[in-house]
Amino acid sequence: MKFFGKFEKDNTGKIYRTKTFMSLNEDSLLDEPEENDILGTIFMLNPGGSRPLGSIEANPFQDYNFGTYVGLEPDKTMVVYQEVFELLKKHGKYTSGVIEIKNLFNFRKSKLTEDDWKFINDEIAQKENLFNVDNSPKFAGDFVFFAWGTSKLKNKPIKEYAKQILLKALGEEKNILYISSKKKDEAKKLLSFYHPLGGHWKPEKRKRFNEALYDVFSQLEAVTNFN
Repeated sequence: MKFFGKFEKDNTGKIYRTKTFMSLNEDSLLDEPEENDILGTIFMLNPGGSRPLGSIEANPFQDYNFGTYVGLEPDKTMVVYQEVFELLKKHGKYTSGVIEIKNLFNFRKSKLTEDDWKFINDEIAQKENLFNVDNSPKFAGDFVFFAWGTSKLKNKPIKEYAKQILLKALGEEKNILYISSKKKDEAKKLLSFYHPLGGHWKPEKRKRFNEALYDVFSQLEAVTNFN
């Protein structure tokens, strides 16, 4: 189970992870996969801190050629998905293929400040920086799993954009997957879908969440009323 993707850098020095894939195959893919190899999409909030494979954390892009595909060092969120899909694979599910990981915005930064959020919402509203925002995302495969969290969609531009993404996935008749503490219709209305790291959860709840995550992908059904 390996991750790969590519990064871009704009003329102000900001870095974006514009493509991300999780390969379920043993071999390493370092190129855009064929659409029919993509099993589904995981939709997150932002790229987090993943960096080129083998890079130094203090200066991860020192030897990287921006715009090219590269293996990725998985961040904590990716590790959760990796563990779940490895377990699924052991049980004969998802034995090959690729999962695409998309984000509401591609700006790569682990801890976002108020100024960062202003920049992100301005970018979403302007719809001009294609590095940061995909204004017309395509969903390959059978499902879209939404996991952008429950507390970050407070500002109008990003909230409206998230709503458009959900409606697009619904319109394409994909299996809409998520884990939420809300009822089914309420979860979609509030765009309230748990992030895999779940904030400050105790180990017992985290274990139950990972079990729910396994159920979501094995049965292709959303989990609601999760507490």
